[in-house]
Amino acid sequence: MFGELTKSATPFVAHCRCGRDRTDPLVRPVKRYGLWAAMALLMGFTARPKRIDIVCPTCGAVFNSITDPAELEKFRYDEPRVGER
Repeated sequence: MFGELTKSATPFVAHCRCGRDRTDPLVRPVKRYGLWAAMALLMGFTARPKRIDIVCPTCGAVFNSITDPAELEKFRYDEPRVGER
């Protein structure tokens, strides 16, 4: 009735072209903030990120994205560790 389900626009990769996977210690989380969260950060408040991308530092491939509000709340003050990615 409503058509097919929407699929992710950018598919996640298991291994990037550099040969790294998401458990590699050099792979880093990148926090993405919305406009109001960025304003709160400028005023000194700790804001919850809108999304956390697990990214290869060399080629920029995205291994995983965290968008669940309950999961994002866990990482408000700290970076996700390797086992939590």
